[in-house]
Amino acid sequence: MSAGAEIEEWFRDLRASQDKEPKNAFYLCKTKNVAKAVKATFEKGVTMEEESRLLGYPLCCVRDHYRRSEQMETAFYMMIKRTAQGNVDEMKRIVTEDVAVTAATAEEIALLQDGQTFHPAPFTSFHMCSECFSKDGSPAKKLSERYEALAKKVDAGFAGTIEVNAEGVGS
Repeated sequence: MSAGAEIEEWFRDLRASQDKEPKNAFYLCKTKNVAKAVKATFEKGVTMEEESRLLGYPLCCVRDHYRRSEQMETAFYMMIKRTAQGNVDEMKRIVTEDVAVTAATAEEIALLQDGQTFHPAPFTSFHMCSECFSKDGSPAKKLSERYEALAKKVDAGFAGTIEVNAEGVGS
């Protein structure tokens, strides 16, 4: 957490209430036990460890996703608080009316830059942590390579389209 902002509970609650819109997700899995476990996460929530296991993503990359998300949330909170000059009612209005705010302080800018720095794992739907990105043979790179081989085996043309569309994405 940034030294400049301790996110207040009302802010987290308000942001969470805005994210209640129903979302459709489809999970393909081999066993009913996994399907039941995934379904249960929608009812009770999920730990990073469970998410990693259920999705088959490296835990370090899942943790990094949440770390970057928290950086973004902290930066947003700081920008709103600064813009509203600490007035909680004004902060709530800014959030609920989706008023644009801009990073102005060095800390806000640094948090946003860090939160937006990511390394796609081609042929997957997750991003690699910096450690996996920088190491040959890392768990994330191995998983990405497995899915790339599968995509090429199923449809080489489609695999080529994925590669072209992924160019220039991320860090």
